[in-house]
Amino acid sequence: MNGHIRLSRALTLPEYQYLKAFGATRRQQWNVEKIVNTTDRLREAVGLPMGTDGEFVVHDHEAYGHLKNGNEPPGEQPFLWCGWRVSQDGTELVWDENDREDEYRAGPWLKYLVPKIFEPWGIVVNGQCHYQDREGAGVIIVRDNDVRDVGARLSFLNPFTQQTEFIDDEA
Repeated sequence: MNGHIRLSRALTLPEYQYLKAFGATRRQQWNVEKIVNTTDRLREAVGLPMGTDGEFVVHDHEAYGHLKNGNEPPGEQPFLWCGWRVSQDGTELVWDENDREDEYRAGPWLKYLVPKIFEPWGIVVNGQCHYQDREGAGVIIVRDNDVRDVGARLSFLNPFTQQTEFIDDEA
C-alpha cells in the first residue's frame, strides 16, 4: 500500500497502547454481561465503552470462557482482524506489511475506525493510500474524517516519478 493516513495530532500514550492492542487482538463477539466486571485497563484508559458485543474490548485473558461468537466480528466491525497499525511516533496509520493480500480491507476498517475511535478522541484523519491486492486495486481518500474507498480506478504511470498514480474524479 502506498500513501499516508495522517492524524491531526499525535496519539497519547494510552491511545497508542490501546490501538496497538486493538490491532493485535482478534475482533470477536463477547457476552458483555459476563465480562462487565473484568478489567480492561487499556480500553478504560481511553474512555471507550465495551460497545456492542464487546467491540472495544482488547483484554481477553480473563474472558476466554465468555465468547459469544469467535468467528464473527462484534458491532459494526468489518472483519476479524484490523490491519491498520499506528506509526511509531503516533501521527499516522500504516497498513500492516504482513497483510498485503488483504489490502481491500483497509477502506472498510477506516470507515469504522474514524467515527468510532478517532472522532470521539477529537482526532481528524486525512490522507490517501493506493492499494492493489488479490481483490483488485483502488485508492482510499480521507478528507476531514470523510472516508472514501474508491475501487478500481483509472491510473497512469507518472513519467517524472515512475510511480503509478490514480485519477481521482471525486476531488
